[in-house]
Amino acid sequence: MMKRFSSGKDQIAENFGREVRLASELQRLGHQVTILCADQAGKERAARKLNGMKVEILPFTISGMIKFFAVAKRMTAENEIVVATSHPLLGLIAIAAAKKRPVVYDVRDNYETYEFGNLPLLKTGIIQKLAGRLVNNYVTRKSSLVTCASNILAHAALKARKGRGPVVTIPNGIDLQLYKPLPKEECRKLIGLPISDKIITYSGGIRGAGIDTLIRAFSIVREKDKRAMLMLIGNDMVSKYSGAEAASGGRIATVASMPYEALLRYLNASDVLVVAYEDNEFTKVMYTPYKLMDYMALDKPIVCTDVGEMRKVLKGYEQLICRPNDSEDMAAKIDAALSIKKANYRKMLADFTWQRLGQRLNTAIRATFKNPVKVR
Repeated sequence: MMKRFSSGKDQIAENFGREVRLASELQRLGHQVTILCADQAGKERAARKLNGMKVEILPFTISGMIKFFAVAKRMTAENEIVVATSHPLLGLIAIAAAKKRPVVYDVRDNYETYEFGNLPLLKTGIIQKLAGRLVNNYVTRKSSLVTCASNILAHAALKARKGRGPVVTIPNGIDLQLYKPLPKEECRKLIGLPISDKIITYSGGIRGAGIDTLIRAFSIVREKDKRAMLMLIGNDMVSKYSGAEAASGGRIATVASMPYEALLRYLNASDVLVVAYEDNEFTKVMYTPYKLMDYMALDKPIVCTDVGEMRKVLKGYEQLICRPNDSEDMAAKIDAALSIKKANYRKMLADFTWQRLGQRLNTAIRATFKNPVKVR
C-alpha cells in the first residue's frame, strides 16, 4: 500500500522510487506482490501491470476514503502480509484493514513533516505535527516488522516499539544499470553547453534544498573564476529562480524537469554536483536520498552539506562536506571540488543497489515470519 506520487514523480508510470523498486525485488525473489496505490494528486481510478505486479490505483480523497478502505480490506484478505509505506495514514489504514494479518511498516522520512492530504485541520502547523507523531508511533508499535530508510529513523522506531518487534534499516538505493558515467564533452555537445566552462549543478525540488545558499556560494566562486556556471534543474528552479538567472548575465541557468535519459546527460556534463540541503526536520533523518545515490553513480565530485547521515556514505571525500546554510564554506568546498578531475564514488554503491536492498528486505521478512501465516 503506497502513495502514487513522491519526489515530484509518478512512481507507477516512471517505475521510480523506494516503494516500487523494493516491491519489484520481492516479486523477482519469488513473492507474489500486488500494489494498492493511493492517488492523492491525479485522483485516478485504474488497473495496471508493473514489473509483473498487479497495481490497483484509487483516488485518495475524503469522499473516496470509504471505497479506498473497502478495497484495502479486500486486498489484505487476498494476501498473507501487508506492507504499508510512504505515509502514516496508509499505515493506519493497513493496520485497520489487516485484522489478524501481519503488517510491515516502512518509514522512509520524518513523517511529522508530512501534510495529511486534504483532511481538515491536519494539513499544517502543530496539529499536523502532533497527528503525524501520534499516528506514526501507533502504526510503528502495532506493526510486526518496521523497516526504515535511515539509522536515525530506525533508532526512533526502536524507541517507539519498546521491544515489541524487529526494526531493520533499508536505505534508498540506486540502479547502476540506469545511472552510468558518460563522457563530459560529448554530453555538452549534445546539450549545447560551452566546453570550457566549469559547470556546478543541482537538480531537484526546493523543499529544504538550500538553493539560496548555493546561489550565494556560486557568487563567491564566480569572483575567482569567471568560467564558473551554475545550473539549476527542475520545474521549481525555473519558477522560483528565473530572476537569479537574468541577474547573473547568463552564468546561472535554470532548466525544466526532464526524463531520466536527458537528465543523465546534464549531470554528466557537469564538473561538480551539489547537495545543498538545509538542516531541518526533514533533512536531519536523511541517509541515502535519491539525489545523493544518483550523483555518486556518476563519479562526479560532490559537494554535500553535513546533514543527516550522508557523511557516512561519503567516506574518503569528507573534504567536500560543508556546513549547511554557510555560503562561504560551501564556496570553499566547490573550489576544492573543481580541482578534482574524477571521483570514485561508484565503487562505494555495491551495498546500495536495489537488488541488494531487496535481498535484505526479503531476509527480514522471512526471518520475522518464519512459519506460514495462519489467518483465522
